[in-house]
Amino acid sequence: MKIQMASRRILPENVVYGIMIAFCFWIAVFMRLYHIETVPYGVHIDEAGMGYDAWCMANYGVDRFQMSYPVYLTNFGGGQSSLYAFLCMLLIKIFGNGHVNLLLMRLPGIIISLLAYWAGVYAIREAYGKKWALVGAFLLAVLPYFTMQCRFGLDCNLLVNMLTISIVFLWNALSKEKKPLFLGAGILWGLTYYTYSISYLSNTGILFCIFLYRLVISKNKKKTIVNWSFLFLPVLILALPLVLMLFVNQFDLNQFQLGMLTITKLPEYRAGEISFSNVTNNLSQIFQVIFFKDWLPYNAFDRYYTMYPISIPFIIIGLAVSLTEAIRMIKKRENSLIAIWILVFICYLCMGLLIGGDGINVNKMNGIFFSQFFLLISGLRHFIKVMAKKSFYCARGVFGLLMISYLVAFCSFSRYYFEEYGSPAHTQILFADTYDEVIKELGNRNMDCKTIYIDQDLIYYFLGQEIPPFDTPYKITGPNVYEYQSIATWYYFGDKAFEDVYTGKAIFICQAENAIVRDMLMERGITEQFTCGMYVCYYM
Repeated sequence: MKIQMASRRILPENVVYGIMIAFCFWIAVFMRLYHIETVPYGVHIDEAGMGYDAWCMANYGVDRFQMSYPVYLTNFGGGQSSLYAFLCMLLIKIFGNGHVNLLLMRLPGIIISLLAYWAGVYAIREAYGKKWALVGAFLLAVLPYFTMQCRFGLDCNLLVNMLTISIVFLWNALSKEKKPLFLGAGILWGLTYYTYSISYLSNTGILFCIFLYRLVISKNKKKTIVNWSFLFLPVLILALPLVLMLFVNQFDLNQFQLGMLTITKLPEYRAGEISFSNVTNNLSQIFQVIFFKDWLPYNAFDRYYTMYPISIPFIIIGLAVSLTEAIRMIKKRENSLIAIWILVFICYLCMGLLIGGDGINVNKMNGIFFSQFFLLISGLRHFIKVMAKKSFYCARGVFGLLMISYLVAFCSFSRYYFEEYGSPAHTQILFADTYDEVIKELGNRNMDCKTIYIDQDLIYYFLGQEIPPFDTPYKITGPNVYEYQSIATWYYFGDKAFEDVYTGKAIFICQAENAIVRDMLMERGITEQFTCGMYVCYYM
């Protein structure tokens, strides 16, 4: 008699799968929140502008230019998308008790990033199944780009995450053909326009391409039009203030109020930066930017690139495979999530070629990066499938080695990011600190009553000291306050600053690495008194 022993799993397969997904998610949470107030060290100049405007609106209902809830922020003249500031404003009201800090300034990006994480995992599962969704959950947690882009309050970086969430909602609406889902997708697509101006053309193009394709393949065109009207209505309503803002700036009209909202007229309208004349120059740079890095260290690092060097061949494979698959499914007139992500990649690639100004960089191209991640998963999947046809065990071994390689790269990246890059000694372009700590130290020394000169943009002082917008020069001078010299006890430095410090009337605070100012002070016999964070304080 043979006795057969029934094998038992300690845990059901779906429970194990859920635990593994949850573990990957908590890695993502850790990477986004660990030392969030000190890494990156300092405050990005646009982050400071956003945070100060959000604090002004939370407490006074106006931005720093004393405009009521602008649909597009003025910032330093060229404009800044407003969704990030409005989210930050709500957090300041709810959790900040009217005060702003770096955590509240960075939380909107992190929260939306984590929502997009789940949307991204869901998208991979819909396209390629549960096992590849688990791979996607792991890679979304460990790839450098998805950590770095949400850890400081740069308004435009909301685009990639809001777009990912919007596409997943739209896909659900297309799959289930339910009007409330179309309505929800429409609200999300409308809000996404407030993340970055580049989305005006790109997202509209993506949406209309999907709509036209659905209309062509639909057997019940009337039902399709009715369903999509539930999407387009909230999109049009939400986009209307931005359309009015574009008209005001394009045709040099007067700024005006729409209820509580200000339809902003910008001092430096930058519509001319989008041009076909930029294609030739950008064509030689665009793949460098999305696959490797740009010139801004807070976007990507030399050693790790946007998604690690190991990912690049698989992204290229994924592009070829996904494009072939999308064309096949379009010819068969089938719905395809793969085709949607290929469309996103192509639209944002083309949009990137048109960008002018100071050229393309990673944050300007951020709308492309989830579609690029989707291509990475597609390329890995195809590579493993091809190997499995020859040898199942060999494919399994190679897949394991690839995941270990990603894990090793992730450990190396994490150590560099939090220990070296995050060090206070690692100051970088466009980042500075607010002056609250150094002002406190001056107070302890009974020196804060003197005139204070600073070598950074005044926005850092206003943000750190929470100066009301009515006590700042912005409404009078506009965005350029560098030469403003007559408010209270703070000034941007000039020749008079050195004379006042030398005669004991004033104090000079400058960045430790500002060798030019340091040498000019020392030439006049003014010596360093103390260091506080990234700042050195000089007085007689």
